[in-house]
Amino acid sequence: WYGCSCCPPNVARTLTGLGVHLYHLRGDTLFADLYHDGVVAFELAGRTVTLRQATDSPWSADVALTCRLRQPVELSLALRGPAWCSAPRLAFAGATVDEKPGADGYLHLRRLFSDGYRIDLELPRNIPLDGVADIELLYRYGRELAEKIDWEGILSGKEHHSRIAAANARH
Repeated sequence: WYGCSCCPPNVARTLTGLGVHLYHLRGDTLFADLYHDGVVAFELAGRTVTLRQATDSPWSADVALTCRLRQPVELSLALRGPAWCSAPRLAFAGATVDEKPGADGYLHLRRLFSDGYRIDLELPRNIPLDGVADIELLYRYGRELAEKIDWEGILSGKEHHSRIAAANARH
């Protein structure tokens, strides 16, 4: 133990600074970096744009963003495509948008936004159950994975070792 512990101040610093990690604005593009329930308001071309984000992530793959503004405004919205999701699906105002994450890892959507427009993002989980089912995967993928695992087999060691053996035999 040290005379000055680092954990409490780091937790406080992280929690108070969390807002700067949720979104960032570059030019006329709002980048959504993390998915959560919440509201963000920002100024763009002299107008206030409010974006309401609703999700049950990580328990659900769906994210809904609703735009609130007084007058229509053209803007770019960049939605982060997580590395664990190989096929995100995007819809704008009810219409499917064929957009894949770019080299920067974001799905870019440039449109004329009006009040009440909704962006729907689906981030299907591609959980790798073949080969290994262990605590690291549970940590990464949470409840969705926990519901699919044969816990008795893993705790006895039989299921875990048989999956690893099967995976090794395929390679």
